[in-house]
Amino acid sequence: WSRLRAGALGRLARNAEHLAGLGRSLEHLHPDRVLERGYSLVLDAQGRLLTDAARVQTGDAVQVRLARGSLQARVENTRPAAD
Repeated sequence: WSRLRAGALGRLARNAEHLAGLGRSLEHLHPDRVLERGYSLVLDAQGRLLTDAARVQTGDAVQVRLARGSLQARVENTRPAAD
């Protein structure tokens, strides 16, 4: 019985450590952690995340979200991807 119990406890400990490692990995991907590494999020006038320069035009207002605060900006020029 003690071997069975020891084996089960060992497996639980390994699973707990694995789960803790997954949690640490997810924490690195949290949007706030990404912003802290120097990235930013750019939102269009409707508050939608911008992922394509073709979705805005010269003169459009955008909001830039940083790790600490945000900026209101106006598009001066666009360079859509050449695919």
